[in-house]
Amino acid sequence: MDKKTGIVGLTGSFREAVADLPEGSRVVFTGSAAVCTPFIELLSYSIRDKGFEMVFIPNAVSSEARKIKKQKNIGMSVVDEAADPKDPDVVVVMGGLAMLARPIYANILIIRAKLVAMRSNVVDPGKANESA
Repeated sequence: MDKKTGIVGLTGSFREAVADLPEGSRVVFTGSAAVCTPFIELLSYSIRDKGFEMVFIPNAVSSEARKIKKQKNIGMSVVDEAADPKDPDVVVVMGGLAMLARPIYANILIIRAKLVAMRSNVVDPGKANESA
């Protein structure tokens, strides 16, 4: 495995991690509002050509889920349009939320949603990681 660093390493590693997902897959990101949002937009930009439906759940509160869309002359952005986070193909748990599960792990924890049951309005990263 090659060592990758910086933004190119982050986005390239993420792109590789979801490379086997088919077009139309639902990729759901969750993380802290404001702090994680720009990183989520950066990661979503790296997979903008994959034909994925992308959703952001701020602070792991599914009732606040918003779509991530390409905006002309801007790039990928979380938009003020409600999204359905149910039945994701992948859940990406960012930064602080991921560290609740395993403080020493990397800042991005990718969990195959087929192994995760999203049964309430709050996704518990600790329980999700246990089932992965």
